[in-house]
Amino acid sequence: MTAYFHTLAETVNDAVTAGDQEGKVICWNATAEGTYGIKRENILGRKIGEYFHVEDIVLHRILNEGCPGRDIA
Repeated sequence: MTAYFHTLAETVNDAVTAGDQEGKVICWNATAEGTYGIKRENILGRKIGEYFHVEDIVLHRILNEGCPGRDIA
């Protein structure tokens, strides 16, 4: 299942970021690398808040509120 998810994340044209419940990045696709200028090997396993302001991170809202990541204003 993990391999399938990572393959799917690489085939979409959007930046895909996934994190665990602690906010550590577990998926960062090639489009995310290009969009944010952060190499995958530098961000995987690190807390997303080390790279972005917490208030700007949709992932934190998903974890805290349990809502999906699309269409969050």
